[in-house]
Amino acid sequence: MWLFLCSAIVLNTLQNPGFEEVGDDGLPIGWRGDAWGEGASFGVSKETRSGRFSAFIRCPERNDARLIQRVKLKPHSIYRLSAWVRTEDVRVAEKGGDVGANIGVYGTFVKSEDVKGRRDGGRFRPSSSPPTSPTST
Repeated sequence: MWLFLCSAIVLNTLQNPGFEEVGDDGLPIGWRGDAWGEGASFGVSKETRSGRFSAFIRCPERNDARLIQRVKLKPHSIYRLSAWVRTEDVRVAEKGGDVGANIGVYGTFVKSEDVKGRRDGGRFRPSSSPPTSPTST
């Protein structure tokens, strides 16, 4: 019988992961808003689960909006992506569309479950691991 022991070092590779640092533009430092169409707004709120601030995305019209941060990754490493997410009134407006609010790795198919409607809070985790071959994502 062989027994292999593994140790893990848990480091948060995100800049400003809790959205506690806010720039003059009202956005969390290190993050940028991105949307498919016009009308989305991004910022911070004092409604939190912990800490002083949380980030928000508001889309009063049909849109695909997200907060993005470029992160340097080490090849052949394992990463865990998760976030505490609260939603209000999330609807899918695109005919034939079915994806609600989620977290994921931009430019890939790695994403969490999606939520529609209201969710008072919960941890989101993608069902697969982020890619390990690029050096940033």
